[in-house]
Amino acid sequence: MNKKQYDWLETIPVSMDQKTETFLHSIDKKNWNAVKKNCVAQYAIEHQMMDQDARKIEKSSNYQTFKEEKKKNILSQLVLCSLMIMMTGTMLVYFLNAILRQSYVINFSIDAIVGSIALVLFVRNELLKYRLTKNYLNTKDYILFDLLAFIMCILLKIMIVHFDFSLLVFILVYFFSKRRWTRQINTIFEGD
Repeated sequence: MNKKQYDWLETIPVSMDQKTETFLHSIDKKNWNAVKKNCVAQYAIEHQMMDQDARKIEKSSNYQTFKEEKKKNILSQLVLCSLMIMMTGTMLVYFLNAILRQSYVINFSIDAIVGSIALVLFVRNELLKYRLTKNYLNTKDYILFDLLAFIMCILLKIMIVHFDFSLLVFILVYFFSKRRWTRQINTIFEGD
């Protein structure tokens, strides 16, 4: 089986027999969004229900429970990514400000270690958030919000020395993004 043939499918089953291939092909022909196709396929493969009709599977109460769990899982991953981005972004802004002002918390070496760890975690969580938003929300707005917030925090930290707005900006972007993506995820999963 070719992954490109079923680009909506998150994970390809290890044992791909003719029954699974036929089932995936029947789902692929349906006029459903990619998230719904993926959920039905994953549920059917996990529960060995490839011989049943996809519409019958989607109407079952067990599938509805599976779908709600999947939705909660996606939302919790987005929340955790965003919280990590907020914390590591704030630490990174503090480190960049310390470099520019030549005033370190302990010394340059210790601050550089903390700053580099924050950078790595910031980038990894941005990549994870990018993958999640690409797979489920089909938008890159949230990544742009995070990067614009990061740039804005750096500029505010440089311009306003006596008061720190960086954490406030990250928190505002987090709550704005969370409200938007929760609404979008609910629409995608309820609009099946």
